[in-house]
Amino acid sequence: CWKNSAVGLAGFSIGNPDLVSEAIDDSDRGFSAQIARGVTDDGLWFEGSLGYHRYTMDALWPLAEAARLAGTDLYTERYRTVYDAPLVLALPDGNAPGFNDSAGGNVLTAAPLYEIAFARWKSPAYGRLLSRTRRTSLEALLYGADETSSGPMIPGESMLLRAPGYGMLRAPGITVAARFGMHGGGHGHPDKLNIVTFGAGKPWGVDPGSINYGVPLHREWYRTTIAHNTVSVDEQLQANVDGALEDWRTAAGATTLIASANAVYPGVSLRRSIAVRKGSIEDRFECRSADEHVYDWAFHAPGRLTCSLDMEPRDAPLGAANGYQHITGVTHARTDAAWHARWEQEGARLTLRVEPAPGTEVFTGVAPGRNPADRVPCLVIRRRARQTIFDTVHEL
Repeated sequence: CWKNSAVGLAGFSIGNPDLVSEAIDDSDRGFSAQIARGVTDDGLWFEGSLGYHRYTMDALWPLAEAARLAGTDLYTERYRTVYDAPLVLALPDGNAPGFNDSAGGNVLTAAPLYEIAFARWKSPAYGRLLSRTRRTSLEALLYGADETSSGPMIPGESMLLRAPGYGMLRAPGITVAARFGMHGGGHGHPDKLNIVTFGAGKPWGVDPGSINYGVPLHREWYRTTIAHNTVSVDEQLQANVDGALEDWRTAAGATTLIASANAVYPGVSLRRSIAVRKGSIEDRFECRSADEHVYDWAFHAPGRLTCSLDMEPRDAPLGAANGYQHITGVTHARTDAAWHARWEQEGARLTLRVEPAPGTEVFTGVAPGRNPADRVPCLVIRRRARQTIFDTVHEL
């Protein structure tokens, strides 16, 4: 996309129609091919990362604007969806959920791009974003509309991005971002059925995102399954394959998503049901196989973590590889009964209530956050079985 803009603008500048045609019309890599095949039907760039999505947005607009000035309209409805996706996927504070490499930032940092988008498509949502910024960019000077829009910047309703496999489940005071579908190519992470949660004005279940790819910790932690809010099997990484949507319902003040990932581990079926309503998240994670496996349900959240169980210190890290070695300060308990864990931060509280199941092992510890220097509390619930259900309720 960057090369297309460079070649196309050079072509427009020197009056060379062959360069312009190469940049826009090349059937393999031209602008039109990128929009048709690189952008999913719900507007998200195919790598499933809002960081790389933003990088693509930066690359596309110079050619689209140059073409417009030369009499060619590239501002199609499909191109417009590229600007819709970051708003649909934003948490209530404007931050991205952080899925895959290059976790993305706050959608407000993309305001200069939305100056152009608002000028071309007049979408009120873009104007609402701009109304929350100072509008001091060069793009605001060159392209900015005189008047913006009022109203909420982030959608208030639940929305499903079926093509890339993301669901945004919203209820008053609560948002859950769920990732179930498309892997995302070389920038995808092994985290099918991962969730990111936000409630009571705070982030809770968090995705670690990514760091510089050359740093060993990126491979050892950020691209592991246990670093995400999903289930790991036998302390191994999930395979880099897609999951599937089974059901999506919005009714009676609740949104329900059911998704499965039955190819990420050989012979293992994983299925997660999430129901979001005011004040709570009902979270049911089913694990089934013909043979016995070790199932680890993980949840990472900032704040002060406490547990209703009598936790005992453990001298060693939780494991030796695949991210487990980076969970430190481990405590441990066993239970067959119902129990709860609690996170508290700045006056807000998340209580995770766990239904009873025989042979439950519970671990707490800390692990790297978005900044590797940060230590984020984590909870791991372990069961050894042929099949088990992690049945929890997140109360906010």
